[in-house]
Amino acid sequence: MNDRFRRLLASPFETGNFLLFPKQPQAERERYDTLSIVWQLRHTIVHNVGVITQSDAVKLRLLVRAAVPSMQVLAPTRDDIRYLKRFLDETADRSNRRVGERLAELLTAIRTVDPGLFVPQETADGVTRTFGFGLAVAGAAGTLPP
Repeated sequence: MNDRFRRLLASPFETGNFLLFPKQPQAERERYDTLSIVWQLRHTIVHNVGVITQSDAVKLRLLVRAAVPSMQVLAPTRDDIRYLKRFLDETADRSNRRVGERLAELLTAIRTVDPGLFVPQETADGVTRTFGFGLAVAGAAGTLPP
């Protein structure tokens, strides 16, 4: 996932250094690690009807760094689902903010090279509407519709 975003949000003719889930600060690394665990649990629930196979147990053991018994059935509670939803909502909000801010930086850099490429205010307004929060492009502050 990081590779895809790094390439997509790289400055022209550069490899790029944007990481959606960086290893630092530690809070961001923990978010990535938790998301990896959630993804594996989703796989187990969807493809194995909640039964932790031997293969799933090995993958989960590596992710949680603890023993995970196989042939157990996952049975998430309503509270588990509510906490998961909150975590995913927060992760999506943080990810959208980071991607939006990087896109605004990239558009600003591109316009610096070719000032006639686009109208900053129109572009700032467009990315602001797309992401749902104010972003500035080439000095123009994007506005949300009323």
